Amino acid sequence: MQGRNKTVYELYTAVRLFSDKLDVLEQSVRGSDFRLFPTVQKVMAMHAGALLPCQSQLCDVLTELKQNYTSRFHDFKDHSNMFLLVKNPFLIEVNEMKHISDQLGLVQLQMDFVELKSSDELQRQFRITDVVDFWKLVGHLPNISRLARRIISMFPSTHRCEAAFSALSKIKCRNRNRLSLQHRTEALRIVVSSAEPDFKSLVRQKECQKSH
Repeated sequence: MQGRNKTVYELYTAVRLFSDKLDVLEQSVRGSDFRLFPTVQKVMAMHAGALLPCQSQLCDVLTELKQNYTSRFHDFKDHSNMFLLVKNPFLIEVNEMKHISDQLGLVQLQMDFVELKSSDELQRQFRITDVVDFWKLVGHLPNISRLARRIISMFPSTHRCEAAFSALSKIKCRNRNRLSLQHRTEALRIVVSSAEPDFKSLVRQKECQKSH
């Protein structure tokens, strides 16, 4: 779940996926079905029935893991409809959008959503456009586009912070300890930014100094 260019709704999808897998594993153990546990199967084949007394302990471990996982990410469930709205607004129903509008106190948000969902052109653009680029096309619906931008811009993990600290430790080293704060800030911005500089444009803005 770490890495560059990750979004919070992708993180939510990964969290929900892992939680669903824990449900499947727990049900399998309770039903004495260890096909999803190949190592356990091998041990049972070598020592017939040796692990059956440990079945309840395996269930307890999986249950505790799921409880801890749910407690860790319990906030995600409260905002699941918002994440789904950004990932695919055409899967949200109008009554679910009303709940989001009431939750945020933005009545006009529901009207923007109705206009978005009824637009055939926006549906076509959604099928052929990246999610982030799609929401750039919805600027004429200010309330829902503002909500989408806020969710997309959320930091899903500490990856960017850790990358910035790592880059700063290389910029501010023993051999460059006289760099000013402004220079350090500009150097850090260049390192962590994914923007590509337009070198040709920068060169055209400079006047060639000819020798006399």
